Amino acid sequence: MAQLKATIAITLAGNGLAYAIAGDGIAVTPKKHRVQKNTLVEWICPDGDIAVLFATTPFTNNQTALSAVQNVSTGFLKTKNKKKAYKYSVVVASPGLTIEDPILDVSDDAGGGGAKAKKKAAKKSASKKKK
Repeated sequence: MAQLKATIAITLAGNGLAYAIAGDGIAVTPKKHRVQKNTLVEWICPDGDIAVLFATTPFTNNQTALSAVQNVSTGFLKTKNKKKAYKYSVVVASPGLTIEDPILDVSDDAGGGGAKAKKKAAKKSASKKKK
């Protein structure tokens, strides 16, 4: 099976930032992106230099800070084999600083929008009548 890869592009949008995820991932909300466990993820910004800072690392190499100059990738890092939502901060320098706090949701599957399977009801055992 081919290695899953996702690219998160960050652009300036008014007074904030906009995010577009390409490859093996989806946008859940404007500030939340979902990828599968063990996916290679990178960030890139055509509008300025970026810093991506995690309080708790989602990556197998335990790195918490990534940075890149304008139009250059942070490099791909592999997410852990752990289902969890990771809050992080993004700083874009162009010419001032724009800062936001999006979420990277590492999941069992990137889609996550499908119907959940219903649990089967447990069979009730027949109660015995007293004689």
